[in-house]
Amino acid sequence: MAKTSFIAILMPVIVFLISSPQVSAGPVPDVNCPAGFAIDCSVSPDIFSALYCPDHTLNTDVPYGNTETGSGSNTMTGTDGNTAAPDSTAMAAIRNKLEEYFAALERETADTKCREADFIIGICTDSLTRQAVTILTYSHFLNSPVMGDEAVAIHVFDRWISDGPVKMYSDADYFSARLFAETNRNSLIGCKAPALGLHSPDGIPTVIFGKRSDNLSGDTLSDAAGDRTVPDGKPVPEHDSGPDAGYQATPAAEPGLYSILYFYDTGCAKCKVESILLRNLLGDGRFHVNLFAIYTGTDAERWKGYREHDLDIDTPQVNVIHLWDPDMTSDMAVKYGVIRTPAIFLTAPDSTIAGRRLDVPALENLLDIKTGQKELEYGSDEAMRLFEKTFSNMKAAGKTDCNAVARVAEHIYGRTLTAKDTVLYRQMTGDLLYFLTNRREEKYKCGTAAFLDRYILTRPDIWNTSDDTLKVVSLARMLKGLDSLCTIGQKMADITVPATVRRRSGDGIVSRQGRVRLSRLKNTAVIFHTEGCPVCKAETAAANSLLLRKGRISALTGGCGFPDAPERTYLRTYGRLRQHTGTRDIPAPAGVRERKNGRSIRIRKTVLIDMDGIWNTSPALAEEIMRSFDLSSLPFILVTDSEARVYRKYVSLL
Repeated sequence: MAKTSFIAILMPVIVFLISSPQVSAGPVPDVNCPAGFAIDCSVSPDIFSALYCPDHTLNTDVPYGNTETGSGSNTMTGTDGNTAAPDSTAMAAIRNKLEEYFAALERETADTKCREADFIIGICTDSLTRQAVTILTYSHFLNSPVMGDEAVAIHVFDRWISDGPVKMYSDADYFSARLFAETNRNSLIGCKAPALGLHSPDGIPTVIFGKRSDNLSGDTLSDAAGDRTVPDGKPVPEHDSGPDAGYQATPAAEPGLYSILYFYDTGCAKCKVESILLRNLLGDGRFHVNLFAIYTGTDAERWKGYREHDLDIDTPQVNVIHLWDPDMTSDMAVKYGVIRTPAIFLTAPDSTIAGRRLDVPALENLLDIKTGQKELEYGSDEAMRLFEKTFSNMKAAGKTDCNAVARVAEHIYGRTLTAKDTVLYRQMTGDLLYFLTNRREEKYKCGTAAFLDRYILTRPDIWNTSDDTLKVVSLARMLKGLDSLCTIGQKMADITVPATVRRRSGDGIVSRQGRVRLSRLKNTAVIFHTEGCPVCKAETAAANSLLLRKGRISALTGGCGFPDAPERTYLRTYGRLRQHTGTRDIPAPAGVRERKNGRSIRIRKTVLIDMDGIWNTSPALAEEIMRSFDLSSLPFILVTDSEARVYRKYVSLL
């Protein structure tokens, strides 16, 4: 799919601004990217971000070393020892462009954002500018409301600030950044949940997500040396040593479920509110999960009362495991960054962290998404405008052929399902389906069947709810059925209909009314239309012009299928029907002759079929026609070859 013009315009401006020298520059670190990164290997966030990304407010309180802001010195000091106040106008321009760039990156993965951050910082040719850009980048991702962006902030700190070429504005800023990195790097999205050695209310030492015990997925994990395992959650023998000595696996946790880690304190007012919300959320049994309710304090009596009154969740769908750390030996602050409470994490059945730093509403939304309970709505006006713009960009790039739908669908697949974002995949694929439903143009229609087969009808693992069946699968089946009517390469139904036949005669066109047998029409443009339809009138006029200039119609370029989903198409090289898989041609279907010299079809007559008139005079005939052709949108135009076989359909003559 063609890259959008936004980044193409924005990136050169950013590069120019942040590479303009102001003081002598120190050495620019290697950012491990080939030359031309801004054009070739930088991410190009497409216009899908405009619709499918949440609203985002950028942090605007990053100091630039002026006399009004900054937590340390009033000037920025570069790594080469220079001290100077950079031009405020230039810094404001850099800041504005970076904010636009970060907004465009919002839906990208953390790895991509890390790569882009390295590039933006690495191209700075001036140490003071590099310092400002680095701190702005770090601050943006540190304060971003997008879950998972903390990983990018930690990456920037590790790569550029911690023993790196960029200094923070003050020692206090540096130590704050280091503390954040060290207390959060072990619990980032996608990491395995760190093991915690805690105690049950009965005083039994218990390990959650720990080695030497069964984890929540049911796997038996070895100890640090890897020389033995402790299956079935049995206590480690008393003579054993090490951090897990004497601990047992959590007996009440059920394998194969999402798990919630809720860190709280009995004296925390916000925890009181979150506990009530959490109890209300889980109390109705809507979610089948494990809940690790972890008390961070040391007052056993207050904890007992809190368990009985504030976290009294009693439903078989929720396995509640109450734990605490009375000896303060679990290192939860380092492993999960629990500096203050409340703190909520969500882990997947394989014990990887799926959500962090959540509140209860965010937890509910994430559980809805992860457990597939969230019902989606498709076909919004914004989505339709999005795909309209996408295909318009492809047309401008000369990529509008039978592969256009395939390119968009593959792009969605690559950005969503390969990243295991099933909900976004369903949303965007469903929106594309609704967009294609309302299109009559050949460039959409010729690729729709393959799209339906690959991404909807053969994916019951994705579209598996009653809501999916109602809103998506049923619609896909209907469109597939319509596409199967009057297939390319076959003769039309043997139906005789009243029609207007037009031919060229000298320098003009002669027209006659009569009845025609559809299965015998050769080198003909057949137009099903209705009265009062402006597009129908325009297409009819275009058909007259085609006859007058002895026009020809070529096969539509490009295949209409995917590499692993063979589809019938006319190949432009020979103008004949083929089935193909990748680069390997397969013989044409039985009954279809190959045409060695047929690069295009000459239109010798047009046949106009007025569906309004047929419905009024012969409803039975109209129903028979409807069963043979996809007349869901008029005008419907098809072209036949010299053997009276369908050469193209859903054609526009304009």
